[in-house]
Amino acid sequence: MKALSFSAVEILPALLKGMETNWKKGKNQTIRKAWEDIKLKVPIPLPPSKLMEDKPPKFKSGEIIQIMWHQRSSPKGSWFCKDDGVCYEGLPKEKAFPKILGKVKITEVFDIILGSTARLGYYCQLPMLNNKIVHHESRFMDDLYQKDGFKSAEDMFKWFDSRYDLSIPKPFYVYRWEGL
Repeated sequence: MKALSFSAVEILPALLKGMETNWKKGKNQTIRKAWEDIKLKVPIPLPPSKLMEDKPPKFKSGEIIQIMWHQRSSPKGSWFCKDDGVCYEGLPKEKAFPKILGKVKITEVFDIILGSTARLGYYCQLPMLNNKIVHHESRFMDDLYQKDGFKSAEDMFKWFDSRYDLSIPKPFYVYRWEGL
């Protein structure tokens, strides 16, 4: 079975709320990069956009997958602290959560482009709607950041910007799910 793994402590409270409510509340979507970085054997001065290659979505609508915490970096059967997401020995069960958070069904997959400019600030471009641009103060963005477990659109954009440099617009896949 395919798995979707998480490790960002910023969204841990929403992820745990999702698990506890069978994904009716809290986090019930994720945004993942839609490209692979191209590794060059010889350094060639290319613009960053030329060092990315599109990749297909990892999941399809209707697929059943597992939601996990630290899939690759922790042993099978691990339990983690609800406060900080770290694996400790001898943690009381009421303060802990399991590595496997549950099984879900993917209900929706679509692509977006996240970017940032001095003039526009952070924005999201929607290829499914003729590349319509929505700003971080829109209903669509409210829905996007809340389902992804962030406290605000600004927090979400800052998190993605710190990891992927949104000054160069980047494509992402949005995966939404429901509990089984």
